[in-house]
Amino acid sequence: MIDKIKGFTFVGYKELLQCLREVYEIIPLCRLPTEDVPYLALRHDVDFSLPVALRRARLEQELGIRSTYFVLFSTRFYNLHEQRDVQIVKRIFRLGHKWGFTSTHLNTVLMVKTRREL
Repeated sequence: MIDKIKGFTFVGYKELLQCLREVYEIIPLCRLPTEDVPYLALRHDVDFSLPVALRRARLEQELGIRSTYFVLFSTRFYNLHEQRDVQIVKRIFRLGHKWGFTSTHLNTVLMVKTRREL
């Protein structure tokens, strides 16, 4: 069934989720499964586009799937100090998804520190 997925598109993503849902309980990253069943904790790093993340969140909501969206504190692609971008994050949350923050700066600091230790 997975071999019939139509590429890396929203249609393909929907088909992938439908296939995965047949095998796994799909849950947000922050929630444990309610029963002893195979599960998949679904998360997204929103590095570039909040509108694309919102479109993905709507698709997941249509399928009854809840996931976790991680947004960046600082990026040149969107600005959480702008009301428009904050409203998109709120819409994702209102669709039943969870959200959190991530930071590329923290990742860079950790990589540099690790390299120095080697």
